[in-house]
Amino acid sequence: MGLTFIRTNGVAVVGGIAKKNGVETVSGVQPGDKLVQIDDLKAASLTRGALLSALHGVPGTRKHLVLERDGKTVEADAVVTAF
Repeated sequence: MGLTFIRTNGVAVVGGIAKKNGVETVSGVQPGDKLVQIDDLKAASLTRGALLSALHGVPGTRKHLVLERDGKTVEADAVVTAF
Protein backbone atom coordinates (compact mmCIF):
# COMPACT_ATOMS: atom_id res chain seq x y z
CA MET A 1 0.00 0.00 0.00
CA GLY A 2 2.86 2.35 0.62
CA LEU A 3 2.27 3.46 4.20
CA THR A 4 4.56 2.79 7.13
CA PHE A 5 3.26 2.84 10.69
CA ILE A 6 4.80 3.40 14.09
CA ARG A 7 3.09 2.14 17.26
CA THR A 8 2.91 4.88 19.89
CA ASN A 9 1.12 4.03 23.14
CA GLY A 10 -0.79 1.27 21.33
CA VAL A 11 -1.88 3.57 18.48
CA ALA A 12 -0.76 3.04 14.88
CA VAL A 13 0.58 6.36 13.57
CA VAL A 14 1.57 7.00 9.96
CA GLY A 15 5.34 7.21 9.87
CA GLY A 16 5.76 7.76 6.15
CA ILE A 17 4.25 7.49 2.69
CA ALA A 18 6.09 5.66 -0.06
CA LYS A 19 6.47 7.12 -3.52
CA LYS A 20 6.27 5.26 -6.79
CA ASN A 21 7.61 7.00 -9.88
CA GLY A 22 7.98 10.15 -7.77
CA VAL A 23 4.32 10.25 -6.69
CA GLU A 24 2.99 9.42 -3.21
CA THR A 25 1.11 6.13 -3.35
CA VAL A 26 -1.63 7.30 -0.96
CA SER A 27 -3.16 10.77 -1.12
CA GLY A 28 -4.96 12.51 1.72
CA VAL A 29 -2.75 10.90 4.38
CA GLN A 30 0.04 12.67 6.27
CA PRO A 31 2.81 11.46 8.57
CA GLY A 32 1.53 11.73 12.13
CA ASP A 33 -2.05 10.76 11.26
CA LYS A 34 -3.47 8.20 13.72
CA LEU A 35 -5.02 5.12 12.13
CA VAL A 36 -8.53 4.56 13.49
CA GLN A 37 -10.02 2.07 11.06
CA ILE A 38 -9.25 -0.01 7.94
CA ASP A 39 -12.47 -0.82 6.10
CA ASP A 40 -14.66 -2.26 8.91
CA LEU A 41 -11.78 -3.13 11.27
CA LYS A 42 -11.00 -0.94 14.27
CA ALA A 43 -7.23 -0.43 14.29
CA ALA A 44 -6.93 -0.28 18.09
CA SER A 45 -8.01 -3.91 18.41
CA LEU A 46 -5.56 -5.24 15.80
CA THR A 47 -2.23 -6.87 16.53
CA ARG A 48 0.73 -5.81 14.38
CA GLY A 49 0.27 -8.87 12.18
CA ALA A 50 -3.48 -8.32 11.81
CA LEU A 51 -2.87 -4.66 10.95
CA LEU A 52 -0.40 -5.57 8.21
CA SER A 53 -2.73 -8.27 6.91
CA ALA A 54 -5.63 -5.80 6.74
CA LEU A 55 -3.51 -3.38 4.70
CA HIS A 56 -2.30 -5.99 2.22
CA GLY A 57 -4.22 -7.41 -0.69
CA VAL A 58 -4.30 -7.87 -4.41
CA PRO A 59 -2.77 -4.88 -6.22
CA GLY A 60 -5.56 -2.53 -7.27
CA THR A 61 -7.77 -3.39 -4.27
CA ARG A 62 -9.07 -0.32 -2.42
CA LYS A 63 -8.87 0.00 1.35
CA HIS A 64 -10.92 2.66 3.14
CA LEU A 65 -8.91 4.30 5.90
CA VAL A 66 -10.28 6.39 8.74
CA LEU A 67 -7.63 8.49 10.43
CA GLU A 68 -7.41 11.20 13.06
CA ARG A 69 -5.45 14.38 12.44
CA ASP A 70 -5.38 17.20 14.99
CA GLY A 71 -8.52 15.81 16.64
CA LYS A 72 -10.49 15.68 13.37
CA THR A 73 -11.55 12.65 11.36
CA VAL A 74 -9.92 12.24 7.96
CA GLU A 75 -10.94 9.56 5.47
CA ALA A 76 -8.90 8.28 2.55
CA ASP A 77 -9.21 5.49 0.03
CA ALA A 78 -5.90 3.79 -0.55
CA VAL A 79 -5.12 1.42 -3.38
CA VAL A 80 -2.96 -1.63 -2.69
CA THR A 81 0.17 -1.13 -4.78
CA ALA A 82 2.85 -3.60 -5.82
CA PHE A 83 6.41 -2.34 -5.47
